[in-house]
Amino acid sequence: MTLNKTSRLALLITSALISASSAMAQTAPNGTWTVASISNTATNSGTIAMNGNIVSPAITTGTGGSVTGSAVGATGSDSINFATSGLETAPSEQRTVATTTTLAGTNSGAVTATVNVQGATISAASVSGSASASAVGGVGSLTISSVNSATYANQTTGGATPAVSTNNATYTGAVNLTGTNSGATTFTGNIGTTNNAALGATIVGGTNNGISSSAVGAAGSLSYSNVVTAVNNDTDPAAPASSNETVVFSAAVTVLGDNNVGGNVLATTSIFDAQIDAGTGNSISGAAVGASGSVSLSSNGGTSSSSNNSVTFGAALNVTGDNANAATVTVAGDLGSSTNLAADDPVITAGNNNSISLAGVGASGSLSYSGIQTGSLSQEDYTVTGVATVLGTNTGAVTVGTATNAETVAGIYGGTVAAGNGNGISVAAVGASGSISLNSVVNGGTPDTTVTFTGGLNVDGLNAGAVALASQIGLTNGAANKPTIAAGNGNSISVAAVGASGSVSYSDVQLSGTASEQFLIPGTVMVDGTNNAAGTVTATGSVFGGTISGGNANSISVAAVGASGSVSADSLVIAGVPDNTLTFGSTVAVVGANNAAVSLTGNLGSTANVANDSPSITGGVSNSISLTGVGASASVSFSNTSVSGADGSNNYSIAGATTITADNNAIVGVTGTVYGGAISGGTGNGISVAAVGSSAAFSSNSIVEGSGSVPTTSLSTSTVAINSDNSANITLTGAVGLIGAATASDPTISGVDTVTASISSSAVGASGSLSVTNLLTGGATPDEKVTIGATTFNIDNTANVTVTAGGIFGGTISGGTGGSISQAAVGASGSASFTNIVAGASTLAPGATEYVVGAQGVVVDNTGTVSITGDIGTTDLANNASITGGVNNSISVSGVGASGSTSFSSMFSAGTTASSGAGVYAIAALTHSVTNTGGVTVASNSYGATIGGGVGSSISAAAVGASATTNFTVITRSANTGT
Repeated sequence: MTLNKTSRLALLITSALISASSAMAQTAPNGTWTVASISNTATNSGTIAMNGNIVSPAITTGTGGSVTGSAVGATGSDSINFATSGLETAPSEQRTVATTTTLAGTNSGAVTATVNVQGATISAASVSGSASASAVGGVGSLTISSVNSATYANQTTGGATPAVSTNNATYTGAVNLTGTNSGATTFTGNIGTTNNAALGATIVGGTNNGISSSAVGAAGSLSYSNVVTAVNNDTDPAAPASSNETVVFSAAVTVLGDNNVGGNVLATTSIFDAQIDAGTGNSISGAAVGASGSVSLSSNGGTSSSSNNSVTFGAALNVTGDNANAATVTVAGDLGSSTNLAADDPVITAGNNNSISLAGVGASGSLSYSGIQTGSLSQEDYTVTGVATVLGTNTGAVTVGTATNAETVAGIYGGTVAAGNGNGISVAAVGASGSISLNSVVNGGTPDTTVTFTGGLNVDGLNAGAVALASQIGLTNGAANKPTIAAGNGNSISVAAVGASGSVSYSDVQLSGTASEQFLIPGTVMVDGTNNAAGTVTATGSVFGGTISGGNANSISVAAVGASGSVSADSLVIAGVPDNTLTFGSTVAVVGANNAAVSLTGNLGSTANVANDSPSITGGVSNSISLTGVGASASVSFSNTSVSGADGSNNYSIAGATTITADNNAIVGVTGTVYGGAISGGTGNGISVAAVGSSAAFSSNSIVEGSGSVPTTSLSTSTVAINSDNSANITLTGAVGLIGAATASDPTISGVDTVTASISSSAVGASGSLSVTNLLTGGATPDEKVTIGATTFNIDNTANVTVTAGGIFGGTISGGTGGSISQAAVGASGSASFTNIVAGASTLAPGATEYVVGAQGVVVDNTGTVSITGDIGTTDLANNASITGGVNNSISVSGVGASGSTSFSSMFSAGTTASSGAGVYAIAALTHSVTNTGGVTVASNSYGATIGGGVGSSISAAAVGASATTNFTVITRSANTGT
């Protein structure tokens, strides 16, 4: 997890700074500033207190405007600010530090802030505006900002050349930024006031704006931001407003946030009536953070602007957040109100990458790039020549939602995402996080961006502190205060407790324009999330009434995770013609290793109010509502989504070997039931409860929607190794459906055009998977090529996997294709799947789709005992299972010792014919070696099971020792009939 708006800490501080600026119109300043060295160190041992409120702050326009209330122990900082405005200016300022730069803030005193932020409003014309309240221990920070805000009137043909700036900042020697803290840091205050809309928090739009409350023990931060805005009333300007800034760090850069014994961090803060109406990268947040090390690079290009900028790290870049033993991190508060006030719900109406969040983080190390271009002509270059190492290490306890004399549940009460992309509403408790995130949003223009990590990446999250979370999503009551995602792509409402996380992520959203973006990593990539023995993860949380009514890859979730390592790339094209490349030039290794117990207790729905609290998905693609406990997870994933007739090109490649390893050595226990659960419409949607020991996965997903969509996408890899090992007992307690209840509690799949929907409950020891999915709908004609090298699976479970108090009660499937309602206990599973789905109400003509698959060697071994207890239906036949229509639908209870499989499937529906193009597959040898020596026990009765229609329907209970299978399936379904 990346600490939201960490780079804003420098804006909260009053400190000695060195600045160079130019803001004179119609002039051409040319200054040179040279400093032999900089050493800014500040030390505090006194008591620091801030008391007051921020009432009705309003930021209506401008760049970097802030309204703050803060208490800060000690800060050492340096800042460079280049500001250019007016017409025909050409500033050229040079600022150089000849040798070393040391910036350090050391605090050992108590720091307390009691501040409420009430009625804060940030308007759509604002960029990087903030309203914030905070308590901060020790800070070392370096901030470099460039703002070019040209305004020019209509001068018809051959008009004036607007503002052009050419400024440089150079750090020749080593740069060390350190924030150190050993004093208690306490923040008390809310954002908004319950049941008072006039005092809520509102971001109308704009870019990178924030409203926040936080307590931070120690922070080291380096931030670079470039903003070029232009108000263009000229019908034919001679040139765009231009920023040509160069920033160079010649030697090694070290950024450290170090929070030590005594540095307890407490934030008692709630957020009421948070509203984000539109915009990009905006946030409303509350947080407690032990230690943070962060580097943030951001660019924002406005209409008729051009940024020809470069930031270069010429040697190693080291970013660390370190939170020591006995330094506790605690958050007490809510998002919304538990007293059933819909007016307090957090709401995101539209926009991209916006967030409303409440989080407790032990230690965070982060490196981020954010590019937001709106009609710009930018050409930017960001380079790290040496190895980039990002580390979060924590040994202190992290608690969210349980504090003495404070809130006992940090809930999301309500929560609505109405539209947009990549928006999130979340509550989280995280022990340690190391992350690199690369994010781009393009809305017009022709930006050209290159981000290069020449020396490769080392990203680690290492945790040995207990993580505890008490939360919930929604309220069990009437129809109000329910989490809802109405539309959009990649939106989420989530609650999560995570021990250790290491991640590298790439995200691109193309709203319009023609973008050319290259993200290049020639060196090796190592990503590691390791959770050690003391890092127990405990979470309680239910989802009451979650609803997803459309869109793609949206999710409502509760999760407890011991350790996670991930590499992900996601591209979303709404309109425009992107030409983007993500290249890994060498090996990629991803590890998730867990050595501490993971426990999750919660439900999807409730027994008290089944009709209103039941989760439901009514359309869209790959949407999910889930409750999941995982010991160790490791994944590499690639995703392309094109909608509304969008085109463009996205190309992903991994030149070296890819190794994905998940290793779990501690018990995982989940207690959870699915009460109700309904899916009607869409493709690949799921409602699930799961307990998983170890999971290693490689995936590629393509979704293309809309007539006229002709995107070109490609993915190529060298060899892939998928390793998953579980050596600790995995337990799931709970059923699907409710015994003796009315039909509102029945899990239901319906709808003629519902494809591969699932409602499931499962316990899995060790899992490894490779999946490639291509979905076409609405007349799309894409050209997708996926080439995957030889793949080996080594999946091993040596512990017991148990499902108790299980069963499926009232499962009903009335239509659709490939739908399933299931409960399962599985010792070890290795699977590869390649799926082509052509769906929609019109005849489609997909273009050439090609899969080239190397040899698949699947080795699966189970020596643990697998058992499941649960019936299908009840003896009084009140909750019997039934299938009344559709194709290849199933209801099942199963216990499996070891399973290895490879499947290839194509499905054509709603008027599509197979001859219109099923894709071209080239498949090398398939080998499955599956061994089970553990006992498998299934205790399951089936009462009143009914099949009243459909094709290939099944209702089953089964115990399986070992299974090795290959499967090739083609389904063609006629329009609007379900046959």
